[in-house]
Amino acid sequence: MSPHSQYDSIGAAYDAVKELPAARYGEIPAVRALLGDLTGQKVLDLGCGTGHYARLCRDHGARHIDGVDNSTTMITEARRREQPSQPSGPSQASPAPITYHVHDAAELPHLGTYDVVLAVYLFNYAPDRATLEAMLTSIRANCRPGTRLVALLTDPSSPLSRPGLRHYGIEFDITSDADPDADPDADSDDAQDSTATTEIVFTAHCDPPVSFRLHAPHPHLIDECLRTAGFSEIEWGRCPVSPQGRDLFGDAYWAEYQHSPPWITVTALAGV
Repeated sequence: MSPHSQYDSIGAAYDAVKELPAARYGEIPAVRALLGDLTGQKVLDLGCGTGHYARLCRDHGARHIDGVDNSTTMITEARRREQPSQPSGPSQASPAPITYHVHDAAELPHLGTYDVVLAVYLFNYAPDRATLEAMLTSIRANCRPGTRLVALLTDPSSPLSRPGLRHYGIEFDITSDADPDADPDADSDDAQDSTATTEIVFTAHCDPPVSFRLHAPHPHLIDECLRTAGFSEIEWGRCPVSPQGRDLFGDAYWAEYQHSPPWITVTALAGV
């Protein structure tokens, strides 16, 4: 099933994923911390889904947000949520606008020039180097020198298939771990080091449960493609549990997650 069709079938149910403990106290706080204060900034949210992070960017001061997703159903739901429930009174400030677009990130047109580009799970839809390079080339074309790229993705080096993650409402099933660009004549150690993508099925045990088929490009490949596309100052990070999550549930509850968080983050700056 293509990313487009699988998300069209899920639609608004995707929002329940963000309420699961792993997302609410791991993924979301990590992204929020990396974004920081967005006051007055223009943000491009790629793979925006129903607009969760686009709205978060608005809450953190962004002056305009463009959300992009290749699922028409997701964008329709995101636009629906932008419809005012009641007219704004004279004392109510108008919220910063969010404009939603249906595009494939690998074929993204020039939508503008942004201060921040957010890509949560976007790179999980790159099954190979060519797709990842196309995504990053499209992203760079919408950047000015110094634009920040903030991304989160599944960490293929984490023991994703461990059953303990079900405790936090998430589950990963690894279906393949092979690099389509690897040299078949390389020795086993070199071939392992050159692994570029891991194919996985991610299940969120919300009500009802939803599953997505993803790819997890390995960090070395993303690093190479970022540099080729003109990004520098690349920094990798983890997604630890937020202080709020630890206070609510206790450290013992989070031990399995904290041992090896299933997500990693990467930030970079667009060059001249």
